[in-house]
Amino acid sequence: MQQTKFSFEAIGTTWQIDIFEELNQAKRVKLLREISELIELFERSYSRFQSDSLVSQMAKQAGRYNLPADAKPLLDFYKAMNQLSKGIFTPCIGQMLVEAGYDANYSLAQKSPLTSPFPFEKLAYTNDSISLPKPVLLDFGAAGKGYLLDLIVVFLEREKHPYFCLDAGGDIFYQGQKGQKLKVGLENPANLEQVLGILELEQGSLCSSAGNRRKWNNFHHIINPQTKSSPTKVLATWVKTPQAMLADGLATALFLIEPEILESKYHFDYLIVYNDYTTRQSTGFKAKLFN
Repeated sequence: MQQTKFSFEAIGTTWQIDIFEELNQAKRVKLLREISELIELFERSYSRFQSDSLVSQMAKQAGRYNLPADAKPLLDFYKAMNQLSKGIFTPCIGQMLVEAGYDANYSLAQKSPLTSPFPFEKLAYTNDSISLPKPVLLDFGAAGKGYLLDLIVVFLEREKHPYFCLDAGGDIFYQGQKGQKLKVGLENPANLEQVLGILELEQGSLCSSAGNRRKWNNFHHIINPQTKSSPTKVLATWVKTPQAMLADGLATALFLIEPEILESKYHFDYLIVYNDYTTRQSTGFKAKLFN
């Protein structure tokens, strides 16, 4: 199969994009430039690690802010998940993450006692604007990367590139020709040189979350705002859905919320690895796990 490959660093992780067709040099340069611009625009809007981003501006001053055209589906997902989880899943977690040490400088050292996040339901937003009654540091780390993958999928399809694989630090969206499956290794969170099993992905997204990569003291990158601590029962999760935003967000949510609650609203397949290395997987998650 002819392929065009791109590899680069963006949003704090390594990307690999495979387009399943041969592109000439001019088309390669143009496509990579346009994808890079899309990613940069996303960061300028949603990254709390960029001091000049929209999210960083919101953390400094209350008021009404214009939103990018792609913001509402992302906010709607967080709103639905916030309601479903009774406030545990929230984009208002940003300041708590900073206090714990997961800040723009990756200091990974707790700065102060953790304060409860601002209630998400007190934020008012429309298709094109959001109003904050006080400064709030939003964090879209739970589902933002997945949503960015979905936006790139839309772009590639619009540009008449129907077959591709996007891999952003292990979060994947795959769209191959009929019958062509992608074999994905499920990384062992205790040994990054090993895999726990193999999943054959036919179409759609596979996203994962684990507390082993960004871990310090008693925290990792997922914090329960109600207990003000990082969950320890779950080691790693994988979620398979047709959309990457949903897969990414639910992979994080499974650290905080039992799958039955999430299944009451969303259809997805999953694998959970607990801290004693027992596993739980849905019937549709057809992975071959190694003993």
